[in-house]
Amino acid sequence: MAALYVISTYLAGSSVSVLENHFVEIKEPMASQVSFYMEERPDTVLWLAFSSVPTKKLAEVEKEVIEVLKKTASKPLNMDYLRDCLKRQKRKVKFYADLSGDHLSRQAITDFLFGETDGNTLKDMQNLKAYDELDRWGDVEWRNFVKKWLSDAHHISILGKPAAKLAKKLKEEEVCP
Repeated sequence: MAALYVISTYLAGSSVSVLENHFVEIKEPMASQVSFYMEERPDTVLWLAFSSVPTKKLAEVEKEVIEVLKKTASKPLNMDYLRDCLKRQKRKVKFYADLSGDHLSRQAITDFLFGETDGNTLKDMQNLKAYDELDRWGDVEWRNFVKKWLSDAHHISILGKPAAKLAKKLKEEEVCP
């Protein structure tokens, strides 16, 4: 999971990240934002959401996402930026552990519901060793990770097309003073 959080930042964490740069920051943007988040359950679900994609470009964007991920995994990664993403994620974990009242309790509840019955999975919360291990990964390990969990993984795409009639109705019903 730590690796997924790091690679999600690398792919969609800022305007210089791979997907944000490709789909949002180009001359003719195909989206206004790229969001990457995960649901940790017995089967982890990875969500990659694109905001404000023109309806006529939905299928094109869906196809191009996989192409960009495959291309990313096929050539050397920007390891300086990736290491920066790793450090950022590690700081974020520390920040939320210190500041957020539910950060640790949410992990304990998730472990209770979906973890090993002996409590061993709670040991991952003791320290940040996972990030130390990820810091030793090289380009090949990261690219293999992207291939396994993103570009070559089975996926389901949901292309949400807005209802023009509903949008018009909502706009008419919305009263602004």
